[in-house]
Amino acid sequence: METNSMHKAVLSKLENELEVYRQYLLSLPCNEAIEHSYEYTIKKDIIIAMENSDFPEDGYKLLLSSPCLLDDIYNTFVSMEDDYMETINYSIEKEIRKAQER
Repeated sequence: METNSMHKAVLSKLENELEVYRQYLLSLPCNEAIEHSYEYTIKKDIIIAMENSDFPEDGYKLLLSSPCLLDDIYNTFVSMEDDYMETINYSIEKEIRKAQER
């Protein structure tokens, strides 16, 4: 399978996994589904990132070998997300500085 078709296969796998997750969320009461909104949003962003990716064919093959690729990528992202709150704090500080300049 050439790289382009491997890329499409990875995208298809991710989209299918997201749809399964989406259907699960729709089965939950609204207040519970809201608790999962961040995860759903990040998983959609993962797919967008993958759409714009360009990895070698063996990279796509390795990704396809994961039984739960979307969850695996999401869990890796969450484990690396330690500067998230720093970014939020920086954004707040930047807004304060902008307000002071007005």
